[in-house]
Formats: sequence, structure tokens, C-alpha cells
Amino acid sequence: MLQEAIEYAYNSIFCPSYIKKLGLLQEIIAIKARYQRCKETWQEHLGQVRSLILKKAQGKKKILVLGAGLNYDLPLEELNQSCEEICLVDIFFLQSSLAEIKKFDNVEFVQADITQVLEEVYRYSLKPLKLIARLKNLQFKVPELLEDRDFDLVISLNLASQLPLPLKNYFEKLPIQDEKLASTLVPFYRSMISNHFKYLERFKDKGSELLLISDYEKRVYDKSGELKLVESSLENHNYSEHWQTLANWDWQLAPIGEIDKEYRLELAVAALHPKL
Repeated sequence: MLQEAIEYAYNSIFCPSYIKKLGLLQEIIAIKARYQRCKETWQEHLGQVRSLILKKAQGKKKILVLGAGLNYDLPLEELNQSCEEICLVDIFFLQSSLAEIKKFDNVEFVQADITQVLEEVYRYSLKPLKLIARLKNLQFKVPELLEDRDFDLVISLNLASQLPLPLKNYFEKLPIQDEKLASTLVPFYRSMISNHFKYLERFKDKGSELLLISDYEKRVYDKSGELKLVESSLENHNYSEHWQTLANWDWQLAPIGEIDKEYRLELAVAALHPKL
């Protein structure tokens, strides 16, 4: 805990205020700490992701990675050897991650909100009377980040299911008891995910190959291995009409004792690409 507090204090110097207010900086540091505790149970998942990326990246010269994060699931060194340009995007990179990225001359990083709505929603949350109307408008905002650039391969990396979480966690902590707001937030969270798929499809229209890797289902098991809870990770977004599955696997995200002493959390993960 002390190490996490020190890392938070240091990185907060470089972190935009709204990212800290939404709890994202704290969450990034918590993920880094969880990796250290759970790296053994994560290895199968990370290996699957790296293998798929390397296979898709064969022959590609310009690659965009959305949700690069802490780079645990990104085979950056191998990609660096075969690609001319690699662009890594995430809302915030820890200084330790940037130190690794800067070792490679052909790798650039972009710190940006991939949804392009988080900061605006945060500002409107301070004006509750205007918030609902703004949320309804922002449901239709498909991101435009880096659309003016050409990439051979665009990867969405363990990102899609995570897009609504900062706002979900933030609003759960606010003292707002408004049924109309609650009913507006549900479709808004779903729109953040569906708009991400639409955003990726725009790159396809420009000739980019796409790879989306995301968990699509959360599963909670008890100590005996009995399944106690199943729910969608993607806010029930149905991607199957336009996307097909390349591979499926399970990710042991939190073994017993990590989140709860009686239960473990497992994610069902899929690698997707658009249908022809």
C-alpha cells in the first residue's frame, strides 16, 4: 500500500485533474499492483494476447494500439523489430511505462481519452440540471481520434469493456438520487461501447485491418467451483452481426483471496475481427 501511495503521489504531478477525480489514476496503479500479485494466473491470458497480436502484425508496417496501458499484454520489443511505426494510445501512461516506451525510437505514445466524452461528462456532473440532456446528446458521439492517419493494423487491447467503468464507479459514489439520471446512464454506458466498435469500423473503411480483444462476460465462482454469477462485460452490446470471433479463452483475473476470500472472478475473453 505504501508503494502504491508513493506511485500515486508521483504520477499525480503529470496527471490531468479529471482523470484523478474519476479515479482512473488510482485504478491504473491498482492494476499494476494486482499484476504483481496475480501474474502467475494471468500468464495464460497474456500469452494468448501477445500471440494473437504478433500473428496479426506479420507484414504490417504501421500499427495503432488503443488501450496500451501498462504494456503487460503487448509484445512491444518484437513489434519494434518488424514495424516501422507503432502508436500507443491510452488515457494516461504511468511514468514507469513511459520509460519503457521511450526505449524504442519508432514507438510514439498519445495520452488521450479514447471515448472523447469522459472529461465533458465529468464537468456536467457538477451541473446536475444539465447532465441528463448532455448525456443523451453524447450517446451519439463516435470518437475521431487519429482518424486523419493511416495504419495497416488497428488493435483495441483489453479496452472495450473498460470504457464505461470510470463513469460507473464515479456516479455510484455521487450523492445523486435521481431515477431519471439512472435510466439515462444505462443506455449511455452501452453507447460508449457501441461507439467504440463504430470508431474501429471507420479505420476498416480506410483499409486498416482490425483486431479487438476484450472480455465479454464476467463469471463469479465460489470455493467449490460452483458458478454463482454471470453478467455481460459489454453492457449487453451485441457485436456478432458485424464481428466474428478468432479465438476465445478464460482469464483468471482475481483468484480467491484477491477480491474476496470466498469467491474468484473469471473473465471470458474473445479476439474479434470484422466480418467480410
